[in-house]
Amino acid sequence: MRFKWLLLLPAALLIVQGCATVGDTTSDPRKAVLNMIKAMEESDREALVHYLDFRSLMTPGKTDYALQMDSVRVFMDIEAVLDDLTEGGLTNDRWMSMQRVVGSAERTGDTAYVEVSFISQETGKQYYNKWGLSRINERWKIFNFHCMQEKE
Repeated sequence: MRFKWLLLLPAALLIVQGCATVGDTTSDPRKAVLNMIKAMEESDREALVHYLDFRSLMTPGKTDYALQMDSVRVFMDIEAVLDDLTEGGLTNDRWMSMQRVVGSAERTGDTAYVEVSFISQETGKQYYNKWGLSRINERWKIFNFHCMQEKE
């Protein structure tokens, strides 16, 4: 009887692992983007941590890390980025006020780009982006939102 259980154990583990990967977002960068946006909608700071490469997002650049603005905001810690991406934050307020469309993903090795558009409900203007993701510790994490740019 014990021998039968030992034979069934590997099969049971494969079934459990298979079930776990059905909803797994670690293999699909597009799903990671969708889950990140959902976490923003719900102001779920704990979930956001799983989808963001904070080191890259906090690196000062020539443009704002998330919004099209005249000035560049610089964030010194993870909490400040999370404040910006959750309810009451400037980026959250702007992005959540627009219709969001997540398009296709282009993947090359451990880097991917996912099309994300924001459409102003007031003006109908579309802001087209490709968010950059990299695979870090078996998870897709967003390293660049690109600045929102009006689609030509």
